[in-house]
Amino acid sequence: MIAADVSEDWASKTDSAGFDLIIFRHTLEHMLDPVGTLRKIESSLSKDGYAYIVVPNCMRISAGARMRTDFFRPVHLYYFNPTTFLKICENAGLVADIIGDENEIWGLFRKGSSTKAMKSNDLAPEISSQQQLDHMVERLAQSAKHDRKAIYKIDVRRLLPTPIIKLLRRFR
Repeated sequence: MIAADVSEDWASKTDSAGFDLIIFRHTLEHMLDPVGTLRKIESSLSKDGYAYIVVPNCMRISAGARMRTDFFRPVHLYYFNPTTFLKICENAGLVADIIGDENEIWGLFRKGSSTKAMKSNDLAPEISSQQQLDHMVERLAQSAKHDRKAIYKIDVRRLLPTPIIKLLRRFR
């Protein structure tokens, strides 16, 4: 097992055979170059190796969820739906043997191409970037009340001295 920064040279830390398993969970959405990162993962896999990759599913944001305070974060640079996720994996040379589309999108990927590999249209109807945008804008509108309440709480906590905040927490 090797814990390494994705920007490091992984090849120098392994033998030439590559990794049998790479776990990349809730990380891809933070990368400046997700396809480049996936290509690095692909090139680091052994001949029979697998990559287990998980990202948040922006199409499964529940109605009324706090979007501005819970989902949208400055550290999230990308938002994926099943179609975009599979397409960028395919662009990086990774094919899915198993994929799931629940609250998060996950898959078990290997190198190369195959007629047996899952394609984005095997999951569900293709989701366009416009459909994703429309869905996220709709959820933002629905979340406005919850977001304002959360932002108000954050602002109030910034103004109150720590002893008062601790005292208030006892009365929840």
